[in-house]
Amino acid sequence: MLLRTPLSSTLPEGWLIWDQGHQGFLSVPFAEGLNRLARRRGKARSEPMPSPGAALPPLLAPFGGTKILAVGRNYRPHAAELGNPIPDEPLWFTKPPSSVVGHDGVVILPADVGQIDYEGELAVVIGERCRMARRDEALGKVAGVTLALDITARALQKKDGQWTRAKGFDTFCPLGPWIAAFHESWLDAELETWLNGRRVQADRLSSLIFPIPELIAHISRVMTLEVGDVILTGTPAGVGPLAAGDRLEVRATGPRHLRLAVTCRVEGQV
Repeated sequence: MLLRTPLSSTLPEGWLIWDQGHQGFLSVPFAEGLNRLARRRGKARSEPMPSPGAALPPLLAPFGGTKILAVGRNYRPHAAELGNPIPDEPLWFTKPPSSVVGHDGVVILPADVGQIDYEGELAVVIGERCRMARRDEALGKVAGVTLALDITARALQKKDGQWTRAKGFDTFCPLGPWIAAFHESWLDAELETWLNGRRVQADRLSSLIFPIPELIAHISRVMTLEVGDVILTGTPAGVGPLAAGDRLEVRATGPRHLRLAVTCRVEGQV
């Protein structure tokens, strides 16, 4: 666990939050962390603060880092279900921080882009700046894990060839609501996505074509990974379309239980 302040010894074990004031992670839940940040920025203690379900403010989107990176076609059954070949090396792209929405937030479905799909994922949060990281040292660069949804406008993805527009709309990256301190047993965590109470995706992290150490090594060969950067590790088979009113949940069972939930509505509708 990456702990960088004397306060950390008195806080709950196992959960991390990016603290802008200290430029590091604290083992504290989102709500308390937001209050701590607000007090440091001079806001009144009595002022209502965003709940863990609110959209994350810029300081936490991503968690103090500079970028959100996502990996495509990293489970064989998912590549097969969309008729895609298995990549020879990690296939990755970026999602803008403006695409982030928090737990119990709302995913806005643009009305004129065709089918919009869910993709549930486990994400890793970088805890140490790294460049050209070796595979055997990569896990030491991870602060913790969290949950994510890579929402995708599927028709635009096929039309454009590159994926920035299809995956970059506002609210297309639900993220959170906690950062769980990293432990190697997360590498075999069970990942599930639930749509309106029905399980639609399920696999284990051990099924990744390119495991987390390889992803970090591969990406950091191209660009420096900063503290707080987020890497979405890929989605299992079972992706499908979203509609207004849908309730999505991503769950992971590892050393701790994680759950991220959002609802969907069509752009322009209340």
